[in-house]
Formats: sequence, structure tokens, C-alpha cells
Amino acid sequence: MDILIINPWIFDFAAFDMWARPLGLLQIAACLRNHGYSVSFLDCLDTSHPMVQESAKRPKAKAFGTSKYYKEEIEKPLQYAHIPRRYSRYGLPPHIVKELLLSLPKPKAILVGSMMTYWYLGVQSTISLVREVFEGVPIILGGIYVRLCSEHAERFSGADYVIAGDSFSQLLGLLKSLNITGTEKRDFHPYPAYDLLKRRDVVGLMTTRGCPFCCSYCASPYLYPSFQITPFEDVISQIRFWAAEFGVREFAFYDDALLMRSDIKRLLDALGELPYEIRFHTPNALHAKRITREISRLLREASFKTIRLGLETHLTGSQRPWDKKIGPREIEDAVESLFWAGFRPDEIGAYLLAGLPGQKPDMVYAAIEYTQKLGIPPYIAEYSPIPHTGLWEEAKRLSKYPLDEPLYHNNTIIPCWPGNERDIDELKRFALEVRESIRVQLTKDSFSTSKITLQ
Repeated sequence: MDILIINPWIFDFAAFDMWARPLGLLQIAACLRNHGYSVSFLDCLDTSHPMVQESAKRPKAKAFGTSKYYKEEIEKPLQYAHIPRRYSRYGLPPHIVKELLLSLPKPKAILVGSMMTYWYLGVQSTISLVREVFEGVPIILGGIYVRLCSEHAERFSGADYVIAGDSFSQLLGLLKSLNITGTEKRDFHPYPAYDLLKRRDVVGLMTTRGCPFCCSYCASPYLYPSFQITPFEDVISQIRFWAAEFGVREFAFYDDALLMRSDIKRLLDALGELPYEIRFHTPNALHAKRITREISRLLREASFKTIRLGLETHLTGSQRPWDKKIGPREIEDAVESLFWAGFRPDEIGAYLLAGLPGQKPDMVYAAIEYTQKLGIPPYIAEYSPIPHTGLWEEAKRLSKYPLDEPLYHNNTIIPCWPGNERDIDELKRFALEVRESIRVQLTKDSFSTSKITLQ
């Protein structure tokens, strides 16, 4: 084996598998195979392992391929000692990961991915265990945490090499400098290497890179400076491949701006014509301003089952201090169009941000009330300060914690919230009550989607 690729543990207060798959690592695995390298993949978050399935703490599967992760409570780092919540390692237990590593031939190099900046302790622990098993093998770290906090990753991750860029050629250059080269190129499929995963019930798709909006709380403009589109024919070909060859039925779009594609109508038309019983989901949210009746009809005909809207706050137009992606009545028109096309309220949801710098609890409360009047379920997402975003300097100024330490980026501790954790808990309870009231209305078949009227 030339290269071992590892998706590391998550260390956090909470984590949920919302169609989450290590797409970036699987793209790298595919590129390496097509450059003649032999590749193995170890997913520390795998929920299909027999030990997990046979455990009394086996995570229950949820709708459409989502699920909880297997977890074990661990000691909190000192930075979180004051937080009255359990802290866990999400993923396979260390002894299972070690057994899996020992079952593999010694690789020439090991690649480790990373995601959230405040998950770095999981990365650090994974690297430590890997080094214990494969002493002397170079460990290379990349991913979102590295790109956002490269100096921190270089100092504290434990990796031998850190790649902070987004170019596959950087990795190839490093491997070549280590005298690790591939053999003859082989004829693998060109898609992310989902076939290397044990669990293949969900495929994540990224058909665009970047976002034309520059929301001050989002790192997308920094990570992907230009908005790039994969030709829709290639998207359809990939879906056909996974559906036909592996029987995949759940597909999640990871795009930050799916509906901003110039060919979105052609793509949705083609999705609706696919001869498979498949479903599509949008966990990263759609831009409401692009949702018309025609787009809604195409989404419905293409079997989109989970529609999330990036509402963030009830304010619109020039009133929105954090972004300008929704104008007056655009969210109402979008919801009305989705209802017109036949989407049920429980197939739609609105993400609301809480804990933004300068945001007060009553603003979040008003946003929840707004979604209640719209007739769609609200989902609160606590704000996480992210380096290289427009809000970063203000977040550092207002934060209760020193944000140079990535653990303090954790949205669970609401670092920029002017209130306390009890305020957030109360808002979450209110949001849950609204979701439950909508569910009850649906079970009584008394929910009318014919018209939206906001007082």
C-alpha cells in the first residue's frame, strides 16, 4: 500500500451525521488512484462497523440515511471545564481503530483530513494513535482546520507536514519530494472514491465551489475565492454511476449556492428524468431569492425531500447587517412557491443563526415567530467565529474568550452571545415547540399551504 487516508474522530459536545461524508478526502483518494497510487481508507466515524452495530449504544438510524454517531464520553479540555455538558469522542473506539490500523500493511505515507477548527483535538488524538502504530511513516494533514488555522495546525496537530492550500498538485509535489511515487496509472472511475467506504448508502455531491454572496459570517469566499460550476452533464453521470453500480438512493448536495448555477433549470430537469428511485437533500440550505414556482416544481419533480432555507434572521434587505442575500418578501415568496409545488412543511426548514456579534436574544425570538407565521420549522444554528471572515475581528472584540485558541470557536459555548446559555436553551425550546405545533397540524391534516399572510 502506498497511501493510507484517514477520516479522524470528532471531539465535541454534540455531533450528528446529517449526510456527512468525507468528500474532500474521497476526492483526493480518487485522484491518487488515478495517478497510480494504491490507496486504503480508514473512516474513524464509520457507523457500520460490527462492533458499533452490536453495541448496546448502537446509534439509531434516522430518516433518509442520516444517523447519530457512536460516541463515548471523554474528559473535557480545561478550556471547557466550566461548560455543564458532556464532552465525547464521536466515532469508533480507539482499540477498534488500532486493530484496523494493525490489520493494514505499512503505508509509505498517511493523509489525515480535518474539518471544524474546534475539532482539532480529535485530529490530534488520531495522529497520535497512528504514529504509535506506524512509527516513522510521514503523516500529512490537510483540510478546513488547516486552511483556516495553518499556524496552529503546524504547532499542535502532531503531523509531520501540513498542506494549507487547496491544490492536489501540492500533495503530489510533497509525495514526490518524499520519493513516494505512483506506479502505472489505472482505469478507475473519475468520481470521489465512495467505494472505499464501508457504508455506501449516501453520496454527497458538490456541483459548485464557492458562493457569489459574501456573507460576513461565512468562510466560503476565503476557501473558494471564485464561483465554479461542474457541468450538469458530469453531475448527472456521477449520480447515474452511484445509483446503478452501488444502489445509492440518498444524495445530498453540499453546495453553498446550488441554485446560483446558471444552468440550474437544466440540471433539475435532468435529475427529474433519472430512471431511479432516488432522493435529494440540501443540508447546506438553498438561497430563497432563487426559489420561484418553476424552480419549486422542478425540485419537486426531481424528488428533493429535504429543503433547507438559509433565513438566518427575520430581517430583510438593508436591515440585515450580516448579509444581503434576502430582500423584502423574498422568503415569503419562496415558501409560497414551495407550498404551491406540493412540498409539505415538514420537508422544509429554515436555519436561524443565534449568537452573532451584536445580536440580541429577542432578535432570534422574533425570527422563530417569523418562521411560525410562514408555517415552516425553524432550526437554530449557533454562530461559530471563523478566521478570515468579515465578522472575525468584531467577533474577537466581543467574544468572552480569546479566539486565538480554536477550541473557543465552538458554537456550543456561544462565544459572542451577550446573554447566557439559558437564553439559548429557551430559544431552542421555543423552536422545538414551533416544530412540534407544525407536526401536530400536519397529523390533523389541518395545515393549509394555499396562502401565506404575515401580519
